[in-house]
Amino acid sequence: MGKCLAKRVAVDAVQWTGSNIEEMRRLLPEHQVAEGFAYEPGKPLLSRGSPDGTSYHEITVGEWVVRGPDGYVFDIPRDRFDVYFEGAVRASKPTRPRGGV
Repeated sequence: MGKCLAKRVAVDAVQWTGSNIEEMRRLLPEHQVAEGFAYEPGKPLLSRGSPDGTSYHEITVGEWVVRGPDGYVFDIPRDRFDVYFEGAVRASKPTRPRGGV
């Protein structure tokens, strides 16, 4: 088995604080905001629907939501984010990926 290095790519990322719903909306593709996310003020989590719309996943306060260069969005716990990503700016304003995704 050979060792490989992961390619370095720039991603957009936002850490869920429990109240930064507008940052999340700017990060996510429009169809996910409209169909896959639910937010209730006062609750410390954001529920994300699966791509097929059959299940939900809770993103707890402190977790990061990451959008890769291809538009794929995933969440990652804070401790793992710190291992795999660097240079995060907590007050970033992510941009939508090209192509309207």
